[in-house]
Amino acid sequence: MTVSIQETRRIAAPLERVYGVVEKIEDYPLFLPWCLGAAVTKPLSEAGILEADLLIGYKTFRDTYSSTVTFEPHHRITVDAAHGPLNHLQAIWRFESLNLEETKVCIELTMALKSPLLMLALRAVLPQSVIKILNAFETQALTAIVNNSSCQR
Repeated sequence: MTVSIQETRRIAAPLERVYGVVEKIEDYPLFLPWCLGAAVTKPLSEAGILEADLLIGYKTFRDTYSSTVTFEPHHRITVDAAHGPLNHLQAIWRFESLNLEETKVCIELTMALKSPLLMLALRAVLPQSVIKILNAFETQALTAIVNNSSCQR
């Protein structure tokens, strides 16, 4: 059983800033819910591909997800799970500059857990989880703008 969800948001931040927040995997534990650790395990290649591990935890659950991440600078980031507790996981981030200070972001998440029972439980909470994750990225992008502007004064 596979679950897919898509969420689109207009963020009051320039494209470069929003893309940069999603691109900087090492910073995820600073702001992303349930992310306890992040490491790039294979650096960015000339083809725009890297490998990374995320340590995800909630209450007593902890697991590491290894992913292959493909970058199309300022347009798209695709994350494909390589190893972990899932049968399938893909996240596709799409970015579109609406003007100099606003970006349209779309995240499409498709996943399948190994346990059908857990998949049923996940279906109930996945929409709220994706919104919470997108909120965290938006807040981080806006915080970065405030911090940069306050440093320039």
